[in-house]
Amino acid sequence: MKEVGRRASDAERRELAARSGSAGLCAACDHLRLLASKTSVFVRCALAEEDPRFPRYPPLPVLACAGYRPAA
Repeated sequence: MKEVGRRASDAERRELAARSGSAGLCAACDHLRLLASKTSVFVRCALAEEDPRFPRYPPLPVLACAGYRPAA
């Protein structure tokens, strides 16, 4: 079963970028999906659903990525 995630909003992207453990390129990537619990936020790559070369939960911060696509 594929994990379902929604696209991150602009406000969520800003919040992610402001956190001390920056996500790097992921924070501004169109493939970013956020999964949150009461105490944690997880960065998930939606591209991993289609291409096994990309990790579902990449080690952060991501400084280079062949799948990076700027968020719309």
